[in-house]
Amino acid sequence: MAITITTLNNEAAVAKTFTEIAKDRTSAEWYNSTDESTSLHNTLSIKQRIQGKNAQGIPLRQTLVQCKMSGIGSGDPPLETPEDVWINVTINSPTSLKALTSTQRKDVMAFLRNFLTAANVDALVTGQV
Repeated sequence: MAITITTLNNEAAVAKTFTEIAKDRTSAEWYNSTDESTSLHNTLSIKQRIQGKNAQGIPLRQTLVQCKMSGIGSGDPPLETPEDVWINVTINSPTSLKALTSTQRKDVMAFLRNFLTAANVDALVTGQV
């Protein structure tokens, strides 16, 4: 089943509309059509690939989910090239699990999602570990 995105909430819990611009069997891309302007561009993309097999011969799927924001400022002096921020989430997992469960795989994502609070993101981008 294909992934469908219509709106995603920003940090302030305001829904933003994401419009699909490309999709094939292994990738998809959307852009934030609510905030799109000549000075701001925001995309979300998904890329899938099989990267070999594990020791049991089960295919290993790598999924990259990327959200990128690009902006051109008008400071003094103005930025000549866009300023970019992007966050990648890469999921590496066998296509079928034997020792772990689907719930445990979802737990790993929940731990990461709950760790990446606004405060922790600010701490990470200032070099804290």
